[in-house]
Amino acid sequence: MVQKYGSVPCQDRHKIRDLYEKKFFSLVGDIAPSPVQPLDEDISKAIQKMHQKHQFYEMLPKIDCGGCGAPTCLTFAEDVVKGQADADECVFLAMKTFESLSGNLMEAVLKHSRKIRSNLEHKDHEAHRDHQKP
Repeated sequence: MVQKYGSVPCQDRHKIRDLYEKKFFSLVGDIAPSPVQPLDEDISKAIQKMHQKHQFYEMLPKIDCGGCGAPTCLTFAEDVVKGQADADECVFLAMKTFESLSGNLMEAVLKHSRKIRSNLEHKDHEAHRDHQKP
């Protein structure tokens, strides 16, 4: 990187230190805490939902892509267990579902195609047999 960009820093460290000392980078006011919401008010249901959350989490890709709208896969699993999100909002789970559905659909189409072909062949055979009778 030194060969490509040179050894001179792109920022003036004295200027940054001066801004820091003047509290330029400090937040104004306090950050209010966000209380953690329980999975359920009933402790036994909360424990059950905690187990469901971890079971569902194990099905997720665990890459924290955010495609579902949740910041992490674990947060998404909690949202699903709380009823605030649907499992198919995960793009990866939705794709598995689509693959399964398309596979099942293809099997059904092939099964019915074979049955129709068999019925047509049977009717052709009967028509040919009836046509040959004197």
